[in-house]
Amino acid sequence: MSPKRKLGSQSPTNMSPKKKKTRVMPTAKLHQWTAKGFEQMVYTPPACSLPSPFATNLQIDQHIRDNIKQFGLALQNTFEPAFNNPQKGGARENILAFCEDEKLVWLDPLQPLALETGEGVYLTQGEDEELGLIRFKRVFSEYAVQWFGFVRKDSELVVNGQKYPSTCDFVIGPFPAFSILEYHDRVVFLYLSPEALDHIPGKLDTQQTIDRIVGKFKKEQDSKDKDKGVAASTQGGTIDSSITVRTEPEIQPEDSDSCAYFKWRMTEWRLLLQRSGVSLRDPVQGSDARKQGVWLFDSSVWRAIASVTAAIGVEHNVDFAMIDEEGYRRARVYNGDYRDLVTTGRNGELFLPYNTEEKEGTHWLLVHVKYVNDTPEIHTYDAPNKDPEEYAWDPLTSPGYNQGQIKTIKRTVLQTGLYDDPMFMADDLDNIPITHHPVKKQPNGFECGYYTILYSWAIALGMQPGTKEHTAASGARIDELIELINLATAGFMDSATIQAFMRCVGFLDPAHSTIAADRHFTRTVPFLAKTSVNKYILQRREIDRNPASATRRIDLNTMRILLDSANPGALELDRMSPDTILLHFDKWLKERNLVDTTTPPSPTSPQTIRLTFAIAQSMGSAEWDVPAQLPDDTRILRQIWDIYHQALKKRGYLGEARVERAKDLADGKFSSQETVTDAHYPYGDPKLVALSRLGMLPTTNTLAPGEREVLRRASEFHGTFSI
Repeated sequence: MSPKRKLGSQSPTNMSPKKKKTRVMPTAKLHQWTAKGFEQMVYTPPACSLPSPFATNLQIDQHIRDNIKQFGLALQNTFEPAFNNPQKGGARENILAFCEDEKLVWLDPLQPLALETGEGVYLTQGEDEELGLIRFKRVFSEYAVQWFGFVRKDSELVVNGQKYPSTCDFVIGPFPAFSILEYHDRVVFLYLSPEALDHIPGKLDTQQTIDRIVGKFKKEQDSKDKDKGVAASTQGGTIDSSITVRTEPEIQPEDSDSCAYFKWRMTEWRLLLQRSGVSLRDPVQGSDARKQGVWLFDSSVWRAIASVTAAIGVEHNVDFAMIDEEGYRRARVYNGDYRDLVTTGRNGELFLPYNTEEKEGTHWLLVHVKYVNDTPEIHTYDAPNKDPEEYAWDPLTSPGYNQGQIKTIKRTVLQTGLYDDPMFMADDLDNIPITHHPVKKQPNGFECGYYTILYSWAIALGMQPGTKEHTAASGARIDELIELINLATAGFMDSATIQAFMRCVGFLDPAHSTIAADRHFTRTVPFLAKTSVNKYILQRREIDRNPASATRRIDLNTMRILLDSANPGALELDRMSPDTILLHFDKWLKERNLVDTTTPPSPTSPQTIRLTFAIAQSMGSAEWDVPAQLPDDTRILRQIWDIYHQALKKRGYLGEARVERAKDLADGKFSSQETVTDAHYPYGDPKLVALSRLGMLPTTNTLAPGEREVLRRASEFHGTFSI
């Protein structure tokens, strides 16, 4: 735990003593938040409607100025000075460093430097530590980190325009990634993640992506209905508007020259990246004076592979298995409970960059795992060096290879915990099938990391690496390959461009050089920072294992819908007290054999019951004396939730629910089925929801048709161009 710190009094001379005209928002609502070792009634602040003053592409226009005025004079006098601060670049680097280490960062606009805080750190107003104290605490919600503040009585606190009571002590959180706190006539900016630095409302492509995806799906559905002659229902359609991806990825024309196609498409991606202002942290560096690539850092390999597999997963609803770097290193030597490793995608296809040494290894190879017939099936792609005597490793395909390395690979795959082992293969590693695929040798010794990335991309796209000589990492091509990797990792690459490069340099088996129909994608997923893979997997786990509402929380309204769907109109559910609803729901569970019929009546976990009756009490209902709880079985709850979704879809409620919850959030109300202000979950694909929460959704900006044509023609006929 970090030592406690205090930010001393700073009475800003440019602050007016007049009363602030803080933006009017509805009174905050208390709700219960439960996590391991943490159970509190909390206020959750709304998302910030103002941009971060450190956003890269921020332009302060009149709309933003008008919005700032609603927050009061304190913010008016600090926001633009912070935006124009000449030390802005240095502050960005400090904030990035702190946030990537999962630390909370305060930034006082009147100070030139970012101030690190952490668990147990507090902020006070003035020298008196008893005046207006806010103490911060990290809370681990399953596999994600959330930040909460403990606020002392008499604190005048406004977060993102919402005012909180000063008449009592209270807890606030979880905080959004970026917040503006008005605190006793001072202003501080709060950052919880690197992505928060570039927070601009609507900038994270969430709404654009949803409009593109859902809008296209709705048009398809409308078209189908029209073709079938289906009349519009006066009750509203039952279109499932949950977030899904319906895209039209570009496909390289078969009669085109791959090298020419790759050239002009790279120009397109380069221009899009430039216009976007997206900044890739720790990119792969360019080649040296000998035109040889640098040795790749672990994070570069991990992020490059994830950018493509995540894109395929999002656009084709494929759940690839994933493990982060630290989890992989621990799996190599692990003997304990695998459940604390950072993984997702159980029994899915895994692309594991494997190093021959546990730490700071000297040689990369690809371990590709598929789960076949209840057994993990392992494939390796290992590019040996032309002169292996210079290195401490031998290629996997050599007859005299150390069998211990092969056993380590098998044991590592099993110890990730990603694969079920009903046949007890772990008891005898020799029973696990492993196939070594011959590939072209690396000519210089630095190429193995680059090849591992290309192997992963090719196989994930449904193609196969070839065995003949190729020029993928040659002196003439290495800088193109490096740029290709960086653009993909930054989120500006598609499957057609990757295929064109591989064809151009002769990397693929000619018989397997075409992308599979269900593996094309329009845009890679951006993994901009070293910690991005870890954070994405953690967020997926948070959704998959402990969804805010899908498997662990069933409120009274959910029970009403389930009961009514079973026997429409038979029960006067709206007039029933909470205890009566719960008794009916218990009967409903037992009639469907979802719970043991001999257990006492109680539908969910104790935490859920407490939450249910906290809501009921706030509505004026009496608390029910809850008997012993039923087993908190996630599988049972997931079955219940599936039935609930079917009921919503059948009744046409599913498309409305998101809108209603968004309205509740805008009115300052807190939905009993969600623990974060997320308008998508639980109705969206967990992969998309995770990316949306992290601000990692693929971008949708494109060049105008005329611009693309100029690029294509210039590349085809002239080799140079200008726009």
